[in-house]
Amino acid sequence: MTSAPAGWDDAAVRSPGGHVLQSSAWAEIREGQGWHAEFHRIGEPLPVALVLWRALPGGMCIGYVPRGPIVRDGSQLPKALDALARLARERQAIFVKIDPELDPAVAEEPMRQAGLRRAADIQPVLATLELDLAPEEDVLMAALDKDTRWSIRQASRRAAMPTFARCTTCTRRPAAARASSRAPGTTTEGCGAHSPRRATRA
Repeated sequence: MTSAPAGWDDAAVRSPGGHVLQSSAWAEIREGQGWHAEFHRIGEPLPVALVLWRALPGGMCIGYVPRGPIVRDGSQLPKALDALARLARERQAIFVKIDPELDPAVAEEPMRQAGLRRAADIQPVLATLELDLAPEEDVLMAALDKDTRWSIRQASRRAAMPTFARCTTCTRRPAAARASSRAPGTTTEGCGAHSPRRATRA
């Protein structure tokens, strides 16, 4: 596994524009799924970018910067995009998908000037739900549906993070809870017919 530089999560996750999908923990999860993680400090302390690479035949590859690069504000975005473009050329990448969590009014013009084109949304969840994790785990579990509790315990036995759903758009209960490798403290809510919401550890 690739080790993150010292203080990486302080900049990539805990800074005002940080995101868990740029964390060292997420890099470890994705490397376990066949990606190669690289941690790039473009500035000090920002911008930074966790870049995930997937090797392809013929020495080619594709890259993905999930919810990054992380910048202080929009003024740093052109510098970060230029650095990522140079990196993509060095790696002979077919393409690199860049997915910053920035207001389109801030990001659209710098990304257009960098030669980027709009692609299908990779992280389509637009709403965020903050879950109060102050209560003890037993209290949180007791508030869940019995089937959801069972699925979470099954996921724990399989060393996977639980994903469970209860739709806020309709009254459907989830057909099944799915166990998947997700960022620590992150779950999604949705019935499968409507867009999910994400609950993120505060």
